[in-house]
Formats: sequence, structure tokens, C-alpha cells
Amino acid sequence: MPQDSSADSRFITQLMQDGVLFPLVTGQERSSLQDRLLASPGRLLTLFSLAQDTLFLEPCAKVLQQLVPPGIDDLKSALLKEFRGGGNTWPIQFSESVVHKIDIDYAGSPASYQAQQMTTAYLQLWLFAMRYIEAFGYIKLAAPYADSDAAPLVYKPTKEEAKRRLAVLAQYLGFDSKRIRSALSGNTTLSSTREFLGTTRPKELYEYPTDWEHNASDKILQVLSIPRARSENEAFLSSLPVGGKKSIRTARKRCGLPVGRFYAEDCCFLYIPHLMDTSRAVNDYPTPFAIVRDIIISFWGREHFPQGFTPPWQRSSGVLLPSSHPVVSFTSERAPSETLSLPESIELDPHPPGTPPIPADQDQILTNASRMMTTEAYNSDMDLDVPIAAGFEDETHIAPLNQTAYIAHNRSAKEITKLWNNYGTAELSVYYIFKKRAYRKFRLGDPGLFSAVSSFVYEVANDHFFYTIENDEVVMLSASQAIEVAQTGKRLIFVSTAFEHQEEPPMVHYWDYICSFDPKTGKRAANSTAVIRKQHKRISDSDSDVESEF
Repeated sequence: MPQDSSADSRFITQLMQDGVLFPLVTGQERSSLQDRLLASPGRLLTLFSLAQDTLFLEPCAKVLQQLVPPGIDDLKSALLKEFRGGGNTWPIQFSESVVHKIDIDYAGSPASYQAQQMTTAYLQLWLFAMRYIEAFGYIKLAAPYADSDAAPLVYKPTKEEAKRRLAVLAQYLGFDSKRIRSALSGNTTLSSTREFLGTTRPKELYEYPTDWEHNASDKILQVLSIPRARSENEAFLSSLPVGGKKSIRTARKRCGLPVGRFYAEDCCFLYIPHLMDTSRAVNDYPTPFAIVRDIIISFWGREHFPQGFTPPWQRSSGVLLPSSHPVVSFTSERAPSETLSLPESIELDPHPPGTPPIPADQDQILTNASRMMTTEAYNSDMDLDVPIAAGFEDETHIAPLNQTAYIAHNRSAKEITKLWNNYGTAELSVYYIFKKRAYRKFRLGDPGLFSAVSSFVYEVANDHFFYTIENDEVVMLSASQAIEVAQTGKRLIFVSTAFEHQEEPPMVHYWDYICSFDPKTGKRAANSTAVIRKQHKRISDSDSDVESEF
């Protein structure tokens, strides 16, 4: 992002000077090409960034699929078919509790005007899904481990609450369907309250008094009714994020899933007025919000309104909303029905100045020309603080710590295990989820290693089993043993769901079972030893049945 990051600008300049980029382009043409690269707004997109960005958009798409019938392949077409809005009044969400209806004059053809209106409403549903990406349970964002203990507590609504808020917003934006109306009909507060009681006091461990669950739910609902909704005079827009202290790796992140802690602080600004703020300040590194905003621009573009329309929030500066403008509540049990009018002026703060300068020694790492002469040096420089899990990854793809990642190459389980045993670093322990061709690595020196490993193991322990191989023998581990083993040194722990060994002890041919999964498709090969052995067993069983009949 050369327009947002002085470090990126220096990095591109150094690569061009050293001939790493476009080595066959010379002379004035090369100088012109360098100027065009440095003048590029946003990120310099690649196939890698496209693939990584889809990891961020995929769980958001699953959120929006709850508004359309199941089995729909084209989410956009399905949602736009449910659009019932129209006219020249566009609802625009400014914050979690503030939506304005803005009058926009017709411009161009009616079809083009309506298409932009529908697309803008559709984009606002995506922004909601991005803000609530973790609430629906489709993904859990990783956090830098050194910052995990200091991370502020962020409230996350239950899945039912988040689904209702999505339905309320969808209806207000002009969408209508059976699924939207169904989500609006239930009482999510009551169900969330009972879920909280059942989780904190499970029936397996506690004996409930008569009507305790019902009475306790009513008391909690009474307490929840005490806070009042913000009045018209208290509606406000927050100023944009300014960034904060980040690790080298986090500061250099330009695509893919955002980091949990920083995203929790920035996602509350994912609204159209903030996305359309074109002002920018050049700093060493771009803010996480600037990166997420560029991902949105890359897929949805920069123009969301008819040509010639100037949004009211771009006409003046400041953040407070007019007190005469009503507030739409997205937390009540009823869908909003207020008719909103266009405010005279809406003020926003200028674009965030970005993150503070990094120390000089870290800046030197980025600009050191001698380390940028080859692709290998470039990749190692970008991942100095994360060790490579040999066999599972290489210099072209280094997964972050404490986060499940998918294997990007087509090595077999034998090849992966051999490379790990021969070249794996003593700094790491790896959990190999071989059925999904996924893995999660942990650094042994991290101060919060125990809590990180425990969180992962207990998250999957209900339906997964843990194994390790010691002296060519398969050893089955309990959840507590799987946590302990990972902290004792360089270890490889196999993780899988129940497997097809119904007719013989499961660990007799466990290694054959691991190797039977095809490295390209992830499915068990038809000619694998484990499959053939199972087929032979079935044939012998059928022969025995025939003999018994005679």
C-alpha cells in the first residue's frame, strides 16, 4: 500500500532499484513503471492476496446465506431478488444504532439508479456480516500471543441475537423474505438468557430448584430492561481508528483474515461513510482498518452513489449528529418503522493518521537492500518472527502461530512427517489434522503456551482423538496428555475424528490409515492399504455368512 505506508513505498523502490521486480524493463519505461506503482491507491493485488481475502469473505457469505433459501449458489442474485425498496430515499447506516434515510435525486437511467440503490443496500449487509464475523461461529480470529493477556474484553452477542439484528437491518434496508420475517418473530433475549443459565450452571452438575430456570430468566430480563435506549440527543458517530502498537508481522499484514484484537477495535467503523472517506495520511504502516477497507473496495468498488451526488458527511467536518434526527434501535425486539429525514450536516473526523513510527532497528530490517536481492531473502524477511513448520509449509506460505491453517501444497502424509522429523525446528509443536489437511502450530517459548494449547485441544476434544508416534508405536493421548505432550519439546500430534476401524483394534494399522488420504483431494484413496484391508475383511465376513446359511 504505497500511498498509505512509507515502509511499503521504500520497499517497492528498493526492489525496483535492485532489479527484483520487472528485470527486463529498463530506462525511462522502468522509471515510469515505478512511479505508477508508487502512485497506486490501496494495495497492489496479486493472486495470493485474492486467495487470502476470500478466507475473510467466506464466513461473511455464510452469515448472509441465512437470509435466503438453502442450496442457493448465487448469493447476490438471491438477495437482490428479495429487495423491495425503491424510490429516491436510501437508508444508510452510520453506526450500530443510527440509520439515516437520505434523499438522492435520480441520475442516469432508472435501471442504473435502481441497480446502485440495490447494490448499496447489499453492501451494507456485507458490512454487518464483517462486523459480526465471529458472533455466528463460522470462524474465530487469531490474536497476537504477546498481546492476548492485555486484550480488552469485547462483547460478542449470541448467534440468535446477531441473526435477529441482521434481519432487522435487512428489513430496514428494503429486503423481505420468509427467512427474514422468521428471524424477527422470536424472542432472542429470552433464549440467550436461558442459554447463559444452562452454560454456567449445567444440569449435569447442578440440581435446579422448582421453576428456577424460568424465574431466573425473568429476573435477568428485568435487569436488562433497566438501561434505556439512547435518546435522539445522544446519537453520535465515532471517530475513525488511529491504530496502535503492533508486532512486525501484524504491521506487515496486507491481506487475508484480520487479527482478532485489532479487528475488534476497528470493526465498529465498518460503515459506508467511513469507507468513502478518501483522505489518507502516509505512515510507516497502514492501520488494520485501512487494509479491511481496501479489501472491500477491491470487491465492491469505490462508487456507491449516482454520479454528481455529494454525500452530506463529506460537506463538512465533525462527528456529532443533529439532535433532531431520530435513532433507529437494532437491539429491540421490534423491527424499526421510523421515517427518517436527511440531516442538514453530518461531520466526521479526518482520516486516521495511522500507526506510530516503529523503532529504527525494525525499520532497518524492512529497508535493508542486501536482504531483498532474492525471493528467498524477501520471504524470510517478511516472516522473521514466525518459525516455519517444515513439511507443512515453506517460505512461500508461513501460517501464523496459534491458528488453524490449511496445507497449501500436495505432499503426502509420509512426506510431511519425514520433512518434519528431519528438518522441523525445536521451537514448535504441531497438531496435524490430517483428514482436513490442516495444522496448527505453537511456539514452545511463548509465555501463554499452556492456555493457547488448552484452548485448542478442549475446543475439539469432544469429537476428535489425539495420537502421537513414539519409537514406531502409536500412542493414544487423552486431552490433558495432548496438552502436556505439546509443551515437552518438538512434537507432532495427530488429530482426527472417529475412523473406520470397526472390525479390528484401531491402532493396529493407524499409520496406514493416515497415509490413505489423497494429498490432492483429501479423500481416502481407493487402492490404499487400509481400504483394501477393510474390503478383504468385508469379503471374508460375507463368505462366512454364506457358509453359515448352508
